[in-house]
Amino acid sequence: MRLEIVAENGKIPNDKIIEAADILKSGGIGIIPTDTVYGIVALATNPDPLKRVYELKMRSFSKPFPVQVSSVEHASEIAVIEGEICTRLIERFWPGALTIVMFRKPKTKLVFQPEDRIGLRMPDYPLALELIRNSGFLIAPSANFSGEPAPKEPDEIDPRLVRLVDFVIYAGSCPVGIESTVVDVTRGIKILREGAIKKEVIMSALENARK
Repeated sequence: MRLEIVAENGKIPNDKIIEAADILKSGGIGIIPTDTVYGIVALATNPDPLKRVYELKMRSFSKPFPVQVSSVEHASEIAVIEGEICTRLIERFWPGALTIVMFRKPKTKLVFQPEDRIGLRMPDYPLALELIRNSGFLIAPSANFSGEPAPKEPDEIDPRLVRLVDFVIYAGSCPVGIESTVVDVTRGIKILREGAIKKEVIMSALENARK
């Protein structure tokens, strides 16, 4: 590990955010807090750091990681945002603990992602959003080895994992503490994973919504 950053009064100096972003843009990976849990971050457009994360997570390359975005406009660069279901979910739950699988725009430069769909999330966490703005599209799966619980506190991160990344940002507890809910809206409404946002809350928000 090359860089360790500890928040002071819950804040990270902007120069440290830029330093972490530069590591990501140069092909590194790191661990950061988000609104849900601590995650392993890497550029979604660079295959080499992505491979490192897949290997650390013992995950098949055929199972794409959701992509983290900093705004709706940022998301619209790679995804087709249309239909009342999709727009209502974004308006109600972004930024926040909801990953939305939507249709992907053709010819977007993303690695290990299907050609037709893309899962996107906008974290409700200023530090994470600032890092995305300074580096680009990121993946941020939970910072744990396969079979271990997702860490919501700094001391819950496995020290073995810390030694395998290029930077770590510690900023106390993650406010939500549970991984995001994942909803696929490409063919109606399909909840792929129930996480921080319960199914009934999702369905209530979509009452009478049209495709």
